[in-house]
Amino acid sequence: MFDTIRVLSHHEIERVAALAGEIWTEYYTPLIGAEQTAYMIGKFQSADAIAGDIHTKGFRYDLMTDGARDIAYCGVLPEDESLFISKIYVRGEYRKMGIARLLLGRAVNEHPKARRVWLTVNKGNETAIASYKRMGFDMEDSVVTDIGGGFVMDDYIMARRVAFGVEF
Repeated sequence: MFDTIRVLSHHEIERVAALAGEIWTEYYTPLIGAEQTAYMIGKFQSADAIAGDIHTKGFRYDLMTDGARDIAYCGVLPEDESLFISKIYVRGEYRKMGIARLLLGRAVNEHPKARRVWLTVNKGNETAIASYKRMGFDMEDSVVTDIGGGFVMDDYIMARRVAFGVEF
């Protein structure tokens, strides 16, 4: 049975950061290389970065567990009538079980004013792109973002329309 925790405390933030380090190292190293993966973990997935997202920028993070094991997390930012999915990551052995879909559905239903959900996804991340397409997301744009350290994020923006109670 999966449980979901709203991430607020320092301990919960540390748990998300530890999980992020594991997931990112395993998944993104082959996709973007070890150097950029490590840089992005430090810049966007560290405990300090997550704490800043939550306590300063207005993000909401959820951590999904399977018993005592942390298995997935999601970070979202409400924006007027849209919801930005900043982070949604699932531990390798739990992928293809509908966990991302559960986290997205929960996030949308907790923000009933949202009529649009959007995210960015690495152009080379064919698995995630296919998953988002199955959930009704469409390509809207292509962006290249300088993230410092000599690195860029080369992403697609994907979005879908939603209504309260709509399932993913």
